[in-house]
Amino acid sequence: MKKSAPKMKKSAPIIILALLAIAAIAVIKLQKPGVEPRVPPETPKIDYGPLIKTHADQASRRNVNAIQSFQLEIGRILKAHETKLTKAADVAAKEGADYQSCCAIIYYLAWDKVRGTSKTEEYLDSAINPIIEPAVAALAADVNRAVDTLKADLRRSTLVLAKDLAALGPPERQRSIEVDIEGLNEADFDQSLRKLGFNAAGIGVALTFDAVAISQSRTGKPIWAKIKSIALRMFGKQAAKVAGSAAVAAADGPLPIGDILAVVVLIWTGYDVIASQKEFEKDLRTSLSNLLLEASHHIHKQAVDYANSMLKKHQDFQDDIGSQTAKELSSP
Repeated sequence: MKKSAPKMKKSAPIIILALLAIAAIAVIKLQKPGVEPRVPPETPKIDYGPLIKTHADQASRRNVNAIQSFQLEIGRILKAHETKLTKAADVAAKEGADYQSCCAIIYYLAWDKVRGTSKTEEYLDSAINPIIEPAVAALAADVNRAVDTLKADLRRSTLVLAKDLAALGPPERQRSIEVDIEGLNEADFDQSLRKLGFNAAGIGVALTFDAVAISQSRTGKPIWAKIKSIALRMFGKQAAKVAGSAAVAAADGPLPIGDILAVVVLIWTGYDVIASQKEFEKDLRTSLSNLLLEASHHIHKQAVDYANSMLKKHQDFQDDIGSQTAKELSSP
């Protein structure tokens, strides 16, 4: 028993070292390898340029379709009213060149010569304008409606683009506001754009168009001046005879039509008036027809010029809101 004790003392350190080694191995095996903290991947940056261009191209196509539809409609309107204007000129020529009217024109030409007035133009206006004015007004009203339709189409195209662009970008930037895109007047259009974050000042102040006013500028005084020159050529001699008579010199003012007839016939025979009447009617019809068609073409040109100016205003504004959107989406 005494001999085994020293052996135990000698083996104790070895046992302890073995146990420590086993414990160390166990600890090492139990330990998990270190895990580095995960860094979230960087969100890829979206290139909104192609999206903006797609929406802008769609708006441009809508603009082109709107102006093409307008041009077709204007052409149809002019074609439809051309016959009506020619018919109005024919009726007005017959009315303005009947026997009583010719006598009145001769008398007023004489009156203007003696008194330096413009009674001939006033008479022509009262006798002929009620016949041609409704035909021209109907044309102007149809042209105004076509222009209004174009303006509504362009407003709609611009507002659709504004809605599409406002919906781009991260959620905090998107402005999906419901706005009415149909039947918008100018004020509603401006308000809807402001709701979507765009300033409509670029197209809010637009030139106005009124085909009625344009037609009146072309069918008023210019027509009567032209017709008076024809009357002077046809009835100049008769008017000079009447102007030299005591009847016109003594008159205090324009006479009733019956008195006018009497004065003219006394100085110039009814046969002489009739002889010039047919030629006057022919020249009057040709001149009125040409003048009305010229007025129609002038209205057409003014409408097309206005349409092109409106198209440019909307196209420029659409380009501006595209650039504005690109700038907003590119900023951090």
